Amino acid sequence: YAKISVFIFCVSLCNSHCRECLLLSLRIFSYSNSTRNRGSTDESLDEDEESLLEVEDVTAYLRFNKEDDGGYSLRGGPVDALISYAGSPLNIADKHYTEAFLLIYPTFVTHQELINKLIHRLQFFYKENRQTMWTSCVSLLVRVLKSVKLPLSQDIDIKVITLVYKMLSARQLKFAQLLRDALIAKLKQLIPDNTAKFAPAPKILTVGAKKHSIFDFRPENLAKQMTLLDAEYFYKLDIYEMLSWAAEADEEKSPGLTKFTEHFNNVSQWTKTLLLDKSLDRKAREKLMLHCISVMKSLRQCNNFNSYLAILSAIESAPISRLEWSERVVKNLEEPRALIDNKGSFKAYRDAFATATPPCIPYIGLYLQDLTFINMVGDKLEDDKSCINFNKRWKQFNTVDKIRLAQTKQYTIDYDYEVLAFFSDFEDRLSDAELYKISLEIKPRGTATMTS
Repeated sequence: YAKISVFIFCVSLCNSHCRECLLLSLRIFSYSNSTRNRGSTDESLDEDEESLLEVEDVTAYLRFNKEDDGGYSLRGGPVDALISYAGSPLNIADKHYTEAFLLIYPTFVTHQELINKLIHRLQFFYKENRQTMWTSCVSLLVRVLKSVKLPLSQDIDIKVITLVYKMLSARQLKFAQLLRDALIAKLKQLIPDNTAKFAPAPKILTVGAKKHSIFDFRPENLAKQMTLLDAEYFYKLDIYEMLSWAAEADEEKSPGLTKFTEHFNNVSQWTKTLLLDKSLDRKAREKLMLHCISVMKSLRQCNNFNSYLAILSAIESAPISRLEWSERVVKNLEEPRALIDNKGSFKAYRDAFATATPPCIPYIGLYLQDLTFINMVGDKLEDDKSCINFNKRWKQFNTVDKIRLAQTKQYTIDYDYEVLAFFSDFEDRLSDAELYKISLEIKPRGTATMTS
């Protein structure tokens, strides 16, 4: 009856028999049988794990840095203390901590473990009738549930459903609805999403159609469509994948990141293939190079650093950079080369991206490099191995938060199907070995450099 009551409540909140509520009802009834077979769900953790989760103020268990301005920043603590501090109303003065915690926690606790621990803390203070404490736990739990993109375990679903029922029974409708909405958001992940804003562009049939040249399109139009294609990958990129990649470099655990990286490489390889077309004479190749540089300038205006650097990496590659280029080309490449200069840890690029107004798309490779370097720092504090090193997590947060902020505002660009058909998913590309062979045919080894 409790499960039925929760379902009726969920339906009444949305005022319609929506498919999400239907999914929730099916999940409830399927779980009710398994719960009876297993016995009641254990709502507590092991006794040796529960103490810090049941402490109201855990600051005594945390380690802090004293800042130059006289304030303090968290530098470490036990896992349960870090969780309790994030879900406590007592850390209001440390507003950035909760935001950092929500982005970085997968580096020291799994999604399932965190949710179980938060539920335990919530249940403890709920039983104690400490409303200020348990409502803070609800707020954090809801944010975690909404941020996790992986399916929840059956036990966690049951616990959340039970919490909704208890709050409903106690007429805590606001908090019951918050948890219900978070659970519904998770259930939506079971439904294929056919309404994504940046769905891949449909394949264009080109049989009998005019075969376009890159010169048929204005640089700004090419740049906009490149940005649209980059956006399809960038807005789907999960921040947690970047953290995982820095630690393990496992493509299976970072599918979105892997696809985004492959797209960058494809654009770069396609650009090389375009510039090394055997049919081009020197004058035509110069014209094509200047057109590519104009596309880069338009990409810069779109704040799309990803394709910008994909094209630049192609131009700077050995098969192309070894060829002879006019002073005009060299002059036009000064600004792009200055942007990606590695002096000061790529300070020019970092400053440019920091001042870019969203929407914008960063070059992910540099941030992966930063995260990999940061990951070399120890996970625990040197002076207390029982404490998570949160100094390291602050650095990770400051890196990935730039990516998160860039994802908050999306581009509004319409598809240009002629341009997209010309790109053809950047499939027309040769290997590096083939490209270098062509480069040697254009300019054999030992050929004297000519001035122009």
